[in-house]
Amino acid sequence: MRDTTYCEVLVAQLDGGAVHVKVFSTQGLSDCPPSEWAQVDAGAIKAELGVTQVMLNGPRNWAIDSFGSSMLLDPTVRTFGPLQMRQAGAIDLTLVEALSLGSSYTVRSISRDSEFIFFAGRPVYELVDASRHVFTMQSYSQEKVGLTAEDLPLLGTRLTLPPGWSFRVRTLDVALSVKATNQHQNVLQDELLNTYLQSQ
Repeated sequence: MRDTTYCEVLVAQLDGGAVHVKVFSTQGLSDCPPSEWAQVDAGAIKAELGVTQVMLNGPRNWAIDSFGSSMLLDPTVRTFGPLQMRQAGAIDLTLVEALSLGSSYTVRSISRDSEFIFFAGRPVYELVDASRHVFTMQSYSQEKVGLTAEDLPLLGTRLTLPPGWSFRVRTLDVALSVKATNQHQNVLQDELLNTYLQSQ
């Protein structure tokens, strides 16, 4: 899994004072070829589905090594442009939270039933917040600055972290498993759109 590429389409629907976001992913169907991703039109999807907003998220690359288990919320294959996707997760937000959806270093709970595995002997890239909670990188983004795997060890020099936070790289002595709890998982993004899972 590590360093393979995928893309996501986030479909948001406003319902009263809440926003429900469905997350569709190419994972398991394709590696999101650039020529096909370029044909995915957020405006056309929004008009077709009659939803409040559509956001494109990608290309992204996995920083994990394996799925221990991964239950899709909906295995139905949908086509966005030329790309096939399935619903991998969902996010329920208040309207205030939705307006700050792009904010960095904000923890959000995603509905999904999954286990992410990082192999022993492999590096992991982690954020540690001021309360000593640890967030382990799930994937890195090519969207803003075209990051590659070779850039990750020095990523901390490119981030503007909140007070009391730190970035670290460590090599695992034993495999690390990060599981969803009660079908929910806490995640956050840094300002370069890299995504991290709460692991401690």
